[in-house]
Amino acid sequence: MFQNQFMSLGTQTSYTKERNFVVMVIVSAVVGSIISFSVYFLYDDEMDWEYFFETVHFNLLFTMTCIYGVSVSYLIHRRLYLTNETISKHFPSTIPLDVAKLPEKVSSVTSSEDQREALIKIKFIVDQLKDTISLVNQCFSLQVLYCVGVSFVIGIVCSFYLFRAVIYRNDQLVMGVVNFVWYMYYISFVLFFIAIGSRISHEGQRIGITVHKAINFCNTSRTVINELIIFSQQLLHHIPVITCGLFVYDWSLLYTMLGATATYLIILIQFDVSFPSLDAIGNLTSQE
Repeated sequence: MFQNQFMSLGTQTSYTKERNFVVMVIVSAVVGSIISFSVYFLYDDEMDWEYFFETVHFNLLFTMTCIYGVSVSYLIHRRLYLTNETISKHFPSTIPLDVAKLPEKVSSVTSSEDQREALIKIKFIVDQLKDTISLVNQCFSLQVLYCVGVSFVIGIVCSFYLFRAVIYRNDQLVMGVVNFVWYMYYISFVLFFIAIGSRISHEGQRIGITVHKAINFCNTSRTVINELIIFSQQLLHHIPVITCGLFVYDWSLLYTMLGATATYLIILIQFDVSFPSLDAIGNLTSQE
């Protein structure tokens, strides 16, 4: 559907990059899962098979949810990018000082009627993208919220476990490193989703900037300028964001997670230092 609309506007679309990205994400997830499970097998020869199959089931659910969310979000980002390029192609984004030196992508459309028809199609594409983003928020926001919450809790536990293993120099140091590797594997999917969600917000804002430049530099018709002004107001009232209703999936979420993880980690360390461990209590009791 989007392909035919972009082709009618003279924008060539190639889905090779999108296919390669989806394949790369799936292959990376499979390889990462195999490597993580291999580390567990190398560390512990007597594997608890019930725990192993539970971990595999959880890993598959987590991985497939993140892959679906990341892939769909990336496709939306590419459509927003193509929309921005299409607007720049049909409307000037710089001051036309010399007609002979105008960029080729702008000089291809000169009449106000052609610009108006192109703008109507672009508005229709943007409306469809907004509806698609709303559907993505409804379908994937809660699932990704669960993945973000699980990654947050696992990050606190694994970081504290690794800290205790390093400080007390016990035999659980290797297991602490293995658990931390698992945490990095899970958080990588969340980082991908946050990065793409941030790029979607950035492309949505960039469309508004491109429309404002077109308003400033368009000199074909007052009707086209009025249409661009109305389009700009519509963009300001609906910025495309990936959200779960509680917060937006962008880089500010990552900074909040890092700050909260550091806060809870410090609290756990203070409790661990302030109170004696169970081993120390057992040794004191045996000596008495």
